[in-house]
Amino acid sequence: MTHRHSPPPGLYLEQLEDRLTPAGTEVPAGEFNWMQFSPTGELAQLVWEGQTLVYRTRAANTWHDEPVVTAGTFSANQYDNRDQVQKASQSVQLLFTSDGTPHVLTLDPQWVWQSSAYQTVIRDYARVGGRWQLVQSITAPWLSNWGPNNLVAEAGANNAIHLLFSETYSFATGVSNQGSGILWYATNKSGTWTFYKVADTADLR
Repeated sequence: MTHRHSPPPGLYLEQLEDRLTPAGTEVPAGEFNWMQFSPTGELAQLVWEGQTLVYRTRAANTWHDEPVVTAGTFSANQYDNRDQVQKASQSVQLLFTSDGTPHVLTLDPQWVWQSSAYQTVIRDYARVGGRWQLVQSITAPWLSNWGPNNLVAEAGANNAIHLLFSETYSFATGVSNQGSGILWYATNKSGTWTFYKVADTADLR
């Protein structure tokens, strides 16, 4: 005798974004942890709506949206190809520090015309007092030829933040020339931001 197992009550599927047809759709804002549960048990996520980064939480079967910031470096008004979606998704991360505060970290490279190079800046927005605000700008103390990409962020103990990001120093032109870059690690666990080189890489853009 066979038995057909029924799904648990209340279990259902909801499409949150469309990556097969990117034009005009919302896209995730971080490949690795763009959706997670908050310390209070709410489901939270980030999406790009055009060039506006939106923080979404789900409570009582309803999504609640809060705009965080408008940023145009890696985003687009409309996403017409998967390359645009990929760049936008890899430039932002969501995390909750150990005190429960949600943080949104965005790559914001600054062009330094005097040196014809980019300075890596990571903007940290936090929801404090019921609203989103810029709480710090994390600036790498060096310049790179073609700027940063591929941001990853994780929370640590005592409200510390850990970052991984790569920078491009020579861009890839094809299979025979994969370019060059550096993978960096940064953390503020000691109270100030410190940076460490992890490895030399190809152009990871």
